[in-house]
Amino acid sequence: MATPQPDNYSCASGQSIYAGIHTIPSWIAALTPNTWEPMADTDYDTYGGPLISPQSGYNGTNPIRAIVDAYCDGTFDAVNKIFYFYGGGHGDGTCNAIPYFDLKTLAWGVAFQPTDPSKYPPSYSNGGSLQPGPLVYPSGFEGGGYFRDDLTDPADTAYLTDRARASSHMYAASAARENASGQTEIAFFYGKPALFNTVTGVWADMYNIDFGSQLYALNTNYNNVSLQQGTVALYDSVTDRYYVTLNPGDSGGGWRSHIMKIHPETFVIESMKSALLADGSPMGNSINMTQVGRWIYGFSPTGGYGNPQDINRGWRWNIDTDAFEYITCTGDQIIFYAGANQETVCPFYNQNTGKYYRWDFAAANIGALYELNLTPTGGDGSAVSPWLLTQTRTALSGTPPASAKYCFRRFSMIPEWGIAMVLPHAGSNWYAVKL
Repeated sequence: MATPQPDNYSCASGQSIYAGIHTIPSWIAALTPNTWEPMADTDYDTYGGPLISPQSGYNGTNPIRAIVDAYCDGTFDAVNKIFYFYGGGHGDGTCNAIPYFDLKTLAWGVAFQPTDPSKYPPSYSNGGSLQPGPLVYPSGFEGGGYFRDDLTDPADTAYLTDRARASSHMYAASAARENASGQTEIAFFYGKPALFNTVTGVWADMYNIDFGSQLYALNTNYNNVSLQQGTVALYDSVTDRYYVTLNPGDSGGGWRSHIMKIHPETFVIESMKSALLADGSPMGNSINMTQVGRWIYGFSPTGGYGNPQDINRGWRWNIDTDAFEYITCTGDQIIFYAGANQETVCPFYNQNTGKYYRWDFAAANIGALYELNLTPTGGDGSAVSPWLLTQTRTALSGTPPASAKYCFRRFSMIPEWGIAMVLPHAGSNWYAVKL
């Protein structure tokens, strides 16, 4: 049994949601290896969404459900075993709550209650029945992507509220980090950068952080727009840095194909690593990116906006030595059709066994995992002779999820427990797989 670890996590109100010492939860012992195991009474629609207050008044097609389902993945706090969700946005919903799921107790909570719609400035709330308008206050003061707690103009003060980032899609553009006080913070990188402290429940003042201007100063060809659709982020505790994709997104073209190294406190882009594909073309959006030791592995859909999508070619980058090597997957291939629910396949790495998995949740493959053997069978890692890695599709036992929505990297490995867990969509129970 694992050594008990202290856990003093507190929610925004200061009320402990899990305190003291925890070991491997007792429910894990009953799991059958390599089998889909649904966790009863854990779906977001029934147990998570109803905890959000208020329950109505937002713009969008399904604002509360969109936090889980609309082009956004949650953020896994691996230290405290808590999964946070934030997103929605665009025409899907303006509810900017942060619900969480505690994997230790299999219970939902809310780390940040949403901005009350009564505090939306008219420009935002009247932007249309689906798409909110710009977040600009009556005086003409721009919120910078945030609802504000520092409004001073008499025309604006009726809209004073707790500081909070407005909701938006988030893709996989977030990562958790423990700050100097041992508190978990979640950094968000797509669109307007943001930082949320899960212990204090406070959004940081990051109005003036602008990646677009930083990128333009580095190279005018990057353009001076924010990080675009399909952004993916990782955090490495050894270097204490975020590693975030700069991909073409909605603008930037072929010049945007990099991994950025970003300081966790200043949010300054310290360096850029070119991540062109082996044929010299830029990587696509929503890449399949996972850290394995000191390497970051990335697999990019090659179909662009077309179909089918081939996601069997990629690269790996050693963030210590700067070695950059190319990969081709042999054996069972992953070919999926990007559509209403899927933009990529979902990766995770089992540190206990050294196995790298990818989950293609298209209907034909949703019950299987693809195991990628990271020991090459050929090649030398160069662009002309990529490493050849064997990939094997294995159907798991049990009844798999019926469907999934926009899981960019939502399948999370918990090595201390020997399991991986995933929430396929807002109406589904969580699933565990013992590996």
